[in-house]
This record gives sequence, structure tokens and C-alpha cells, in this order.
Amino acid sequence: MKSPRRITFAAVAAVVAFLATGCGTVSGTPAAGELDVRKLDAGKYSMEPNDVRFKYQPTMEYGQQLAIMRLADSVANGIDIDPKLDYGSAGGMDKPGDFTTSVVRASFEPVMNQYGMLYGFQGASADHPDVDTVQKGDKYVSILALQFPDSTTAEAAAKGLEEADFNIARDQNQPVQLAKYPTALAHWRPGIRTLGSRIARGSYVLDIFVRTPNPELTDLTALAERVYDVQLPLLDALKPLSKREILRLPYDPDGMLRRTFTPKTLYGPQIPISMVVSSHAYLNFSNAGAKSQKSDFEASGIDLVSTMERATFLMRARDSAGAKSFADKSRGKVTQPVDPPPNVPDAFCNEKTTAASTDSTASDQRFRCVVHYGRYIGVVTSAQLTDAQQRAAAQYAMLANSW
Repeated sequence: MKSPRRITFAAVAAVVAFLATGCGTVSGTPAAGELDVRKLDAGKYSMEPNDVRFKYQPTMEYGQQLAIMRLADSVANGIDIDPKLDYGSAGGMDKPGDFTTSVVRASFEPVMNQYGMLYGFQGASADHPDVDTVQKGDKYVSILALQFPDSTTAEAAAKGLEEADFNIARDQNQPVQLAKYPTALAHWRPGIRTLGSRIARGSYVLDIFVRTPNPELTDLTALAERVYDVQLPLLDALKPLSKREILRLPYDPDGMLRRTFTPKTLYGPQIPISMVVSSHAYLNFSNAGAKSQKSDFEASGIDLVSTMERATFLMRARDSAGAKSFADKSRGKVTQPVDPPPNVPDAFCNEKTTAASTDSTASDQRFRCVVHYGRYIGVVTSAQLTDAQQRAAAQYAMLANSW
């Protein structure tokens, strides 16, 4: 059974999972200053940074996507709430109707419209990889952070959302008081192992949903309070945005998207198709084991992650040594090696012979290659080996041609 409170999203964690399972290798040492990247076989793909070919034009819709990426850095990872919540999925909300089920959409959308929801981000985590499927005796946490125009609309929205949620099963639900957070609104259905709650915090509303292994109210309230313990300080530190500020958010200030290989057309910022987020935010998307990935990120000083069309994944390490260390660790987890792209220093590739996820894009990621240049590590994917090799060559050249 799927979790009913999810917003629509598309996973990118399969690319991260690849780095956890490893790939084949070719020996060598990068020699960027000696290599003429024009001689690499990139097939039909451009070797120039994306901003040479595309120009960003600000719109409110793009601004909302950038605001969501900013908000994602202030949503807690599951492992910070409970180490068992090691698997995640996430998505952005730029319109009130972005819910996966019609019941939730019909209940919540009018409230969000009435009070002018600007944007939101949801991170969900569980103690098993299939995060969005309810499993017997599992533990699950969903955190949906929403921004409204001001504190007045946020408070009204929190009350409206609680009332709408409560009324879905009004004859069975019972209000719940959270002792540590008396202003939080919450309810549960006796005998059911879930609890829903929301709280207004300045211009923000936090909407949380928790599930514990047993239908014990003490367990549910303890988990809900723990979520607030971790999440509220993160949100308190994030300044809310006006519509003008949303429109004027800078696009790609760190130059990650301009360096990230795109196989088709650059459409502008959109989670998760074309995004750049902090490594903390990215862990919310990861169903490959957040604890181990966080450890790997910290060891190499990886602070930013970008994706493009769910086919490319780029990370920025603290320096070139950090990038090489991360790539070498991935190389050490060899499973199914295939030929690397010709003449690309230190590149390596693999073939994924078993599905690592239920993501519908898995068949398009059969072949994956890794390159690193300077402080950047790139992962490209394709359904065909030759195409994956050419994409890897293009990614390497883009990094070499960037400044």
C-alpha cells in the first residue's frame, strides 16, 4: 500500500545508489593540462558549459523551483531524527494540487489556495528502501514544509489543514495534545499506527506525518515531538521570501548547473530534473542508505550536488584530492565492469544487471560512467554503452572547459 500523504515527485536516488554499489575501472592519473579535450569522442554532445548554449530567463515558476531547492537544505534528514530512518524520498511543491492521492488533494488544495501557499518541500524517510510503500511494522516520517505570505496566513492555513485532515475520518479521529509543543495541532485514529500534526512557525507551516511499528499513542507522540525537536530550529533559521525575492533568486550562483552534462535541452530549474542542492538536502532524496552516503560526503568534503534530466549527477568536493578520493572509493566497489570512455583520464564504467530501484528510469541507466576533474565528480548514465562513454567524455570536457 502506498503512503497516502505523498506529494508528486521523481526519484534521483538511483544515481546515488550506483556510487554505493560501484563500477568497473581503468587505471590512470588525470592530466588535464596535457589533454586536448577536443580530441575526445563525445559523439553528438556539446563539450561547452551549458551557459554558452542556454540563457536563463527568470520567471515566477523558475523562482519557485529555486526557492524549493533553498528550502530543501532546511528540511531534516531522517537519520537526524532516528538513525533507523536511513532511506528517503523527496519532492517539491510549487502548486497546491501536488498530491499523489485524490482524497488528500481534494482536502488540502482548497486550504492552500485560500491562504496563498507559495511553495513547499517534502522529505520522507523510512527504515526500508521502498519508502513510499507501507510495510508491516515499519517506521516512517514525512515532513512537509510550506511557506505562506505571512504569519497570519500561515497560522490560518495550519488550522485549515488540520481541520481538513481530521474531517477525512471525522467519526474515527481523535485530537492529540503534544506536551512539548502545545501550539501544534495533531490527531490520530485509535488502533491505527499513524499520527498527523501541523504547526505554524512564522510564515511557514510544518505538516508532519509519522508511523510507528505499533499503534501506541505514546510512541507516536514521542516520534512527532522528536521531529519537531530537529526540524523547527532548521526552519527558524531560514528567512521567508516575498514574491519579489522568489522571482529574483539567483540561478546557479556556484556554477554547478553550467558544468553538469545535459543530454537534451536545458529547461531551467526543476526538482529533480534540473537542480542543484546542498549535500544535506540531497540526502532527503536518497534511498541508498543515507548514513553511509553522509559519511562518504563528509570524508571528501562534498557540499553541493546537481542533477540534469535524472541522467547526470555532479558533486563538488572540497578540492581535487577530495574528488579523487570519492571516485577511488566508488572504484573500489567494482561489480560489473565495462569499457571506460577512450582517453578520458581515470574514468570508469559499469553495467547494472539487476534493478537497484523501482524508479521508472532504471532501464535508461543500465550503463553508468564516472569521471572526475578538479574538485568535481560526474556520473552519467545511458541505456547504451557507447552513448554512456560519449556522455562521460562530454562531461569531462565540460568540466575542463569551465572556469
